[in-house]
Amino acid sequence: MLIFFVAIIIFYFQVLNVIISDSFQTWSLPETGVYLFFVIGAYLALVLKILPDYMKKRRPYTLKGLLIWYNAFQVIYSAYLVGLYTSYIIKHGIICTSCPQGELLRRVTQDIFPYFLAKQIDLLDTIFFVLRKKDNQVTFLHVYHHCIMVTWATLYYLHKPSDHFVGVGLMNSFVHVIMYAYYGLSAMGPRFAKFVWWKKHLTKIQLVQFILVITNLHYQQKLTPCPIPAAFHYFCVLSIGSFFILFMKFYLKSYIKRTSTVESQLPKNWTAPRSIGAAGVVIGIYLLVVLKWLPAFMMKRNPFQMKPLLLSYNIFQVVLSGYMTYIYADYVWNFGIFPFRCPQNNPDIIGAAANNIYPYFVAKHLDLLDTVFFRLRKKDNQVSFLHLYHHSVMVLWGWLYYMYLPTDHFVITGLLNNFVHVLMYSYYGITCLGPRFVKYAWWKKHLTKIQLVQFVLAVTNLYFQQKWTPCPLPLGFHYFALGTLMSFFFLFLNFYFKSYKMRKDLENKQKNKDNKSNMGNMNGIKSSKFKKY
Repeated sequence: MLIFFVAIIIFYFQVLNVIISDSFQTWSLPETGVYLFFVIGAYLALVLKILPDYMKKRRPYTLKGLLIWYNAFQVIYSAYLVGLYTSYIIKHGIICTSCPQGELLRRVTQDIFPYFLAKQIDLLDTIFFVLRKKDNQVTFLHVYHHCIMVTWATLYYLHKPSDHFVGVGLMNSFVHVIMYAYYGLSAMGPRFAKFVWWKKHLTKIQLVQFILVITNLHYQQKLTPCPIPAAFHYFCVLSIGSFFILFMKFYLKSYIKRTSTVESQLPKNWTAPRSIGAAGVVIGIYLLVVLKWLPAFMMKRNPFQMKPLLLSYNIFQVVLSGYMTYIYADYVWNFGIFPFRCPQNNPDIIGAAANNIYPYFVAKHLDLLDTVFFRLRKKDNQVSFLHLYHHSVMVLWGWLYYMYLPTDHFVITGLLNNFVHVLMYSYYGITCLGPRFVKYAWWKKHLTKIQLVQFVLAVTNLYFQQKWTPCPLPLGFHYFALGTLMSFFFLFLNFYFKSYKMRKDLENKQKNKDNKSNMGNMNGIKSSKFKKY
């Protein structure tokens, strides 16, 4: 086994020697693919097959001293990268537009190389987990993340070197300073546990990092005079988007605690009046802000230009709604369209239900920012009765659903609502990009049709859920849910007719009028505007 490792390391550093030589030239995509096939293939073979077989009948290695030194090295190395890329950004700006060629490109590749090397070194994390028999750490997220980062860094360095990802390298290296500092302190033993109280905040920092990275990548591609190939750009954006979803799922599973007793759940002792009262406070503040304070504040001010913020907000909403669509679709796949598990009678199930509902509860409060942004941009025509009523009722529904009666009764409703939100915030995001992107939002008018179909399906599901389940909702809550969905249907239908049907009728009338006028001219009947001639 030792000889095998030594052989791999010697071969690998021979490859690196070729890469970092002064005569280094960029590699073609097939050449880069061969390199990736070797590195990722060897990594997966080691951590999924060779090392697990090797460790099967052996005790875990402690590796304490090695791990302390390894993590200390990673902290120092990542801090060096933070300094390197901060210096570059100070010189060239956060949106790097130097379009390096010749000697400048050679210097840029020298700055990229430490990051490229770091992503290969990071693969040792998994090897140490397997050697210590920490198999619960070798998750799909862990392996997928390492493989994608090696692929990204290799394409970036060997195939398309540029300064396009300097901001990404800075943020990623900063997170690694914090992460490996945590690993290093953990390796020193239990008495140092008090110094790693910030462990759970690591994933939050990583989630913020992904949002900032996607925003930076978008503007870098849009504003630089030398954009990278579109396929590489979309690969990067989709990779980061997938990281966000997977890390969000990990965070919810790890830190939104699932306990086995109803008493430990957040919705403890929240009666319907108390839930309605809490929702009333939130809704009251919301209406006061958007109907009184913000209009007064904006009265003598110009509209705020919030394009970057709105783009980031809409991307976040798309990702969050996509994540919730996934978890509710997974729930329906496992338990059916009409779950019969009766969470009310099972503490374990009510805990799982509460955790699945929580992101939806938070999302309904985040949605209130839509109205705040409309006011700050003076888009007052958007702040309609339908808009305010819909947001207010959804907040009330969220409080009753999560705090008063957590159940899987509304899983289909949540699935449908979040799917629609993916489409809706995608549309908002596209329109944020400017007039030249409007052609990609041709499906705007179909959004309301989809929403109407959503309400019909949700009402149908709620009716049969209540009828067939052995644990129906309290009738008051059931009729409240049905009533609000039906009111949404009629209000959205009214909006659809006003916005699209009546406009189409007016356009048809105008078209017929113009046709009659043209026919009259063709038959020798002059129109009134030509009488003076």
